[in-house]
Amino acid sequence: MRSNVFPRFSLILLAVALLLSVQGCAAPNMINLKYTPMDVSRPCATSITVVKFADERGKEEIGEKKDGTAFYAVQPVGEWTSKAFFEELKKSGCAMNWSQQDFGAQTEYVLTGTVREMWLREVSLTELSAEMTLNVRVTRGGERVYEENLSSRVERTKVPASGNAADILEETLKEIVRPALDSALRRMGQ
Repeated sequence: MRSNVFPRFSLILLAVALLLSVQGCAAPNMINLKYTPMDVSRPCATSITVVKFADERGKEEIGEKKDGTAFYAVQPVGEWTSKAFFEELKKSGCAMNWSQQDFGAQTEYVLTGTVREMWLREVSLTELSAEMTLNVRVTRGGERVYEENLSSRVERTKVPASGNAADILEETLKEIVRPALDSALRRMGQ
């Protein structure tokens, strides 16, 4: 009986080690975009549908490494940006819906947007810069309540680590989300 347990355990351990090594080496230019909501800045008592943002960048790559190779996102950029707005509004207490398309939502407001620019540049092993420009629009019954073009640029020097690229992109997006939501919620009377 003991001889059966050891080979199974060895195979499982080997499979886990192989998976971890492949995961770490398979796609160093692929960035898993992430977003963690910030502290709630103002309460929200309305209903909002966030629609997946359009991506007007016209390219798949999201940046360039110092060796000239491209960075690519694991998730669609328009989905990542719109879900950041969704998570922030949800955390504020809004009644939320998320949709792939704007098709006549059953909420009081609809938030849509467009990714106009997003570019990450690896300057050196320790230095990264990111730029982003979004158009954010809120409508109520088809009428525009809020619309703004917002841009952010972040440059950071960090100790080399695998998550640095995702971290700087998240920080760049947060610098847009914060003022956009403050203005939009104010215009919605929130």
